[in-house]
Amino acid sequence: MGTGVVTMRGGAWRARRLLAPAAVIAAAWLAACLPAAAREVTIVFAYSLPPYVMRDSSHPEGSGFEFEIFRAALAARGYTMKPAFAELGRLGLALQQGLADGAQRGGPDLPASAGYHYAAGPTVSYEDVAITLRRSGIAMHDPADLRSRRVAAFQGAKSYLGPAYAAAVAGNPDYLETADEKRKIALLFDARIDVYVGDINIFRYYRGLASSADTSQEVVIHRIFPARPDPTGHAVFRDARLRDDFDAGLQEIRRNGTYARIVGKYRK
Repeated sequence: MGTGVVTMRGGAWRARRLLAPAAVIAAAWLAACLPAAAREVTIVFAYSLPPYVMRDSSHPEGSGFEFEIFRAALAARGYTMKPAFAELGRLGLALQQGLADGAQRGGPDLPASAGYHYAAGPTVSYEDVAITLRRSGIAMHDPADLRSRRVAAFQGAKSYLGPAYAAAVAGNPDYLETADEKRKIALLFDARIDVYVGDINIFRYYRGLASSADTSQEVVIHRIFPARPDPTGHAVFRDARLRDDFDAGLQEIRRNGTYARIVGKYRK
């Protein structure tokens, strides 16, 4: 009749009414299952931990095998990772100020009792060591042997390496913590410090880049820091569900070989 209204016979109308609840249920099910899908989360990383995390003119968006493992684990659970970067000692501050959803690692300033949620295990395994020049003849068996030595360590070492280490370097006027790995390498090989303290893979990476010192000199690796479970060294999140999804994603990429492929790419 020119009204533009399309009418439906009774059977078709009843079918539409029967289908409507099913569509509503399906939409509700999808909404319940996919809130994390395509959800962007901000994760803060230390910007100077090659080969674990790298950010420079060649990698402005970030790279490194811990960085890529983090991204892959989150992607496996439907998240898009938005990276942010800070000094290692300021990762916790980004979470405390609500500037990030998670961090590469936690620390004493982010206790679980305050509502921070730690991953079940480490994303990657760091190996902190003490390194000396062989020609120095220095022998070390435990952190106490660092007393009265000229030591350069990574930023936050006194918090991360335990009370024995903190006691050994307490009050030492020749103790330095810095995020500048090239500087630490140069100080060691120029014999301006006695001991380099840091991760073995980071040392190896920067040793090949330090051009201001003779890095061909033989070194001694002192494994004086006992392996110990330290959950505050794990990835940490402000939300328990995100933590659980990260744990599940990490397990998934370990099972399907993605984890090994990423690590292999950076260790060739």
